[in-house]
Amino acid sequence: MSADPNDATRYDDCGFDIYHLDSPLNFDTLGTQGGRKFCILKVTEATTVKDPEFAPRVRQLIPTNIKRLGAYHFAHHSDPVGQMNFFIDTFKAAIQGITPKPNFLFMLDLEINPHEDDPPQEADGLAMVQQLQSIGINPIIYCGRDFWSQSHAELLKCPHLLAAYNKNPVSALPWRIPGADTYGWDMWQYTSGDPNPKFGGPWAKTIPGGSPTMDLDCFNLVKHPNGLEDWWDNQLANTRQP
Repeated sequence: MSADPNDATRYDDCGFDIYHLDSPLNFDTLGTQGGRKFCILKVTEATTVKDPEFAPRVRQLIPTNIKRLGAYHFAHHSDPVGQMNFFIDTFKAAIQGITPKPNFLFMLDLEINPHEDDPPQEADGLAMVQQLQSIGINPIIYCGRDFWSQSHAELLKCPHLLAAYNKNPVSALPWRIPGADTYGWDMWQYTSGDPNPKFGGPWAKTIPGGSPTMDLDCFNLVKHPNGLEDWWDNQLANTRQP
């Protein structure tokens, strides 16, 4: 019998990802009462948009209990190499002068969304992964079940943050083939950023210190029984910091 993906004992409900419109946020509370262990922050979008809250929020997060940080790019169609250069250059400029400088994991936000202008295509996503891997970064891939049509070899080293706002999440096939017990993904973004609970997964909720529009993420303890901290730090060990 397949395991129940909505059994909360199989996950560590411990993460969140944000961009500049998510507010108010109290990182001290999120890292204590809110139970958050990691935060992934938006840096860039396409080739021109910079999130103005990235660097200020990194500074706010450093003294809190949220010790594991990520940086993400919201992808569009066309010029994938240019987008990745913009992402990394903006990141490097933003963290200059931040002390102590945290180590980061990096994430590509690959969304097929009819409400977004110029959404990325599969070829864009693959080229972005290739560009980041050429500089020593195996990015977390944020996407839903329907982004990939092939299991590209480059993706084998990439973790998966699944976007699924229901009680029946499905891994990104055919890239990640779910087993009866592991489901394929590493993390699951189970809220959509919409305060209406019908647009969230089984644990959709407002947490202490958070904004009702923020996205919440859980970590797959069945796939990674040593826990989030061990897994994250192993990813960092194989990620070059720009």
